[in-house]
Amino acid sequence: MFDWYHLVLFLHIVGALGFFMGVAVQLTAMVGARQARTVEAVRAWCALNRPLAILMPITSWLIFLAGLALLLGAWGWHHAWLNMSLILFLLISLVTSQVNRAHGRRLGALLAHASAGPVNLELRQALLSPLHWTAVITTSLLILASSS
Repeated sequence: MFDWYHLVLFLHIVGALGFFMGVAVQLTAMVGARQARTVEAVRAWCALNRPLAILMPITSWLIFLAGLALLLGAWGWHHAWLNMSLILFLLISLVTSQVNRAHGRRLGALLAHASAGPVNLELRQALLSPLHWTAVITTSLLILASSS
C-alpha cells in the first residue's frame, strides 16, 4: 500500500524522467538541425521540439510541486542541499524557458520566411546561437550531476 510520501516521490521521479526525455529530444533536434544542409531538413528537425512545448512545463511543474510537497511534508528546510536544489531549479527553469522561448520564436520566424534550398547564413547563425546552446547544455549537465 502506498502512503502519501511514496506516491509523491513516485510523481517526482516520473516528472524527472519526463524532463530527462524532453532534454534528450531537444538536444537531438538541436544537433540534427545544426548538421542539416537544407531548410527542409531544419524544419523536420525543429518539428521534434513541438511536443516539448507541452511536455517540459508539465514535467517541470510535476518536479517542483512534488518536490515541494516532499520538502514541506517530510524533509523540512534544515537540509541545505534541498534549499539549494529548490533555488537552482527555479532559477534554471525560469532562465532556460525564457531563452528557449525567444530562440524558438526567432527560429520559427526565420523558417517561415526561408525559401526551400540550402540553409542561409542568418538561419545558420540562429542554429548556432551560443546563448541557446549554453542554456540547454547547462541544463543537461545539471540534470546529469543531480542524478549521480
